[in-house]
Amino acid sequence: MKKKTYLVGILISLFVLALLCTSVINYYGRLNGAKIEYRDLATIFSVFIISGSLIISTLNTKFSADSNDSKLQFDRSKFAHDKKLIAFDLFRQYNSEEMVAHNENAVAFMRENKDMDELELIVKLNKDITSSKSVTMLLNHLELTAISYRENIGDRALIKELFINIFRGNFAQFELYIKTKQRKSPDFFNAFEAVAREWNGF
Repeated sequence: MKKKTYLVGILISLFVLALLCTSVINYYGRLNGAKIEYRDLATIFSVFIISGSLIISTLNTKFSADSNDSKLQFDRSKFAHDKKLIAFDLFRQYNSEEMVAHNENAVAFMRENKDMDELELIVKLNKDITSSKSVTMLLNHLELTAISYRENIGDRALIKELFINIFRGNFAQFELYIKTKQRKSPDFFNAFEAVAREWNGF
């Protein structure tokens, strides 16, 4: 609104200036006995108006560029803020009551059967619906978090800060299970594995 008022003020000022200049030229022309045609005055007046239009157009372009730059900076700031919110939301979900229960069930199952043959472990897990669901829910969330980190969907530095110890602990717990499942499905939780290995310095 301020920009529009400013530009209208400039236009009115130029219009008045054009009228004033043509009037002065006409007045001095008559004093000196020079005959000035109205078309000459109209030409002078038009030159002022055209020049004014060019000035306004230039100013308007500058105002628009400044406005777009400000909007871009705001969008970048908002985007960075949104990425932090994504990271915090992933951490909040991991610490939710439901996910904590899944985490406890999944870890308990793995620890109770840590000495079992990996193939027998998977067979037993498939028969245990509650533990199987908990393992799947936990690893799905860690996979989602790893994808958010790798694809820069959430704030990478913040995700790493919040999840580095979680990834290290859970990967140590589920590495054998994941590698066994990857024999038939190579992409099985591969994002979680890759990020865990990266954060472990492998």
